[in-house]
Formats: sequence, structure tokens, C-alpha cells
Amino acid sequence: MSFPKCKICFDRFSDTDSEHIPRNLTCGHALCHKCITAMVNNSTVECPFCRTVTNIVNNDITKLLKNFALIEVIEDARYSLNKKDVVVSCITEGLLNSSFG
Repeated sequence: MSFPKCKICFDRFSDTDSEHIPRNLTCGHALCHKCITAMVNNSTVECPFCRTVTNIVNNDITKLLKNFALIEVIEDARYSLNKKDVVVSCITEGLLNSSFG
């Protein structure tokens, strides 16, 4: 499973790095916090995909809802990767122990 990426900067979305948290525009498209911040113009952001305008109250990007569905996908991907690391470690250690035991 791969991590979802922002379609503007192509950085991975994150659930821990505040600059890369996915946030929803009014139209439903999600961009990372950093990209939305860069796109704010006169307290609005125009969606680069569908051109719908999203109002940003007091230029406060944190007022835009986080995309919790994407955050859940990120958490699942991280869990899946960690699980694979544990399995690989168990297999590697098992092979090393049986080779030297």
C-alpha cells in the first residue's frame, strides 16, 4: 500500500506533520496544508482542479476540515508497513538464529 500524495506538490500527506495534513476544500478536493497556504489570495483559494472557490476565514487554514478518510488511509498504510517490518525482522532473526544455533 502506498501513501496518498498531494496532487500539487506530490509530497506524501501526513497525519503527524502539520504542513502535510490533508485538508478539504469546499468542492471536496483535498490538498496539503502547505499548498493551500501558498494558494490563499484575499482570503480565498481557487481549487486547481475544478476552480471552485473556498473562503478561508481570517486566512486561517486550520479552519478547513481535515480529510479524515485520507488520514485513516495513511494510518492503515503505516500500520501495514510496520507489520511487514516486524514479519521481516522475525524471519531474518529466525534465519540468523538457525544459521548460528
